Amino acid sequence: MQGSVKDESLKKSYEKTLKSKKAIYAELLREQAKEQEKLNRLLAEVGNVLMNESSFSLETLNRAIELTKEKLAEFDEKIPTALKELNEQKSIIEHLDAYYEQFKGWAESFDAATNEEKKMIICKLISRIEVGRGYKVNIILNMNYGQFVGE
Repeated sequence: MQGSVKDESLKKSYEKTLKSKKAIYAELLREQAKEQEKLNRLLAEVGNVLMNESSFSLETLNRAIELTKEKLAEFDEKIPTALKELNEQKSIIEHLDAYYEQFKGWAESFDAATNEEKKMIICKLISRIEVGRGYKVNIILNMNYGQFVGE
């Protein structure tokens, strides 16, 4: 457990994921703005239809407006989810050094601990152990610390 998280590929991996989530969020915002602009142009075209200055029929424009509004509704669902994922990733990166230091301290304590103390440390790291048929063991780590063992 030598070194700092800043020197590890772990932080780079999380930063790469953060960059990806930022790109997804920005792309969703761009696409939403395009659809909103499209809706505005379609609504303006309705006025031209009413004044017989458009080559489009009112039914065609109404269908196009409905489809555009449906796309905008999809963006209204996707954007908050993308923002939440982005903020969660930022939070993980902000707390990564603290998680690492705590984890490192436990590793050092674990080496010098008695059996009872080792059990307590393991209880902090592992949230559940499942044993299945054929003695298949599934260990579920506490998510804050799972990142340090490549989960």
